[in-house]
Amino acid sequence: MKYLKPFNEAIEQDNIDLCCVDLYDDGFQLLGYTKTGNTLITLQKKIVSQLDQWDGHAGTDTRSGVMWDEHLSKYQPGTITITGDNFDKIETSFRQTCGWDRTKPLPFTDDENKLINQVTDAASILTHYSDTEVKRKRVEIQIASRGLQNPMNFQYERYLTQIEITFFL
Repeated sequence: MKYLKPFNEAIEQDNIDLCCVDLYDDGFQLLGYTKTGNTLITLQKKIVSQLDQWDGHAGTDTRSGVMWDEHLSKYQPGTITITGDNFDKIETSFRQTCGWDRTKPLPFTDDENKLINQVTDAASILTHYSDTEVKRKRVEIQIASRGLQNPMNFQYERYLTQIEITFFL
């Protein structure tokens, strides 16, 4: 009986597009990829919300509601690293800790759990296309949130959450 070698193609943009279709559907865009040494693939998504101008009266500032509802309740700033042979080990860093237990990071939101599942699925499929031998395959999801100021009056006019996914395959 002959044993067949596993089929392995180099990662090309068509393969990336095929494997990351769910991420593209959720608004991610391919920033680029390289095959020098390791295969690196970077996707990015930006969520920008307009903030109402605050008139300065107590109790009328609705900007924090926009920041929470559209951003922080969905994605908490920090880094999520996914490793393991089956991308089954999840670690976090630079993430806020729980108010009731400062030794533990905040639990993942529903949107973050969905993102992690999509990323692990894409990474598992992409490894079949990768022709590099990387000892420690991993994926990093970096989430950053901040207000954006108007340079003329320094008022916060928009709020930005940027999610960057980098596949190290």
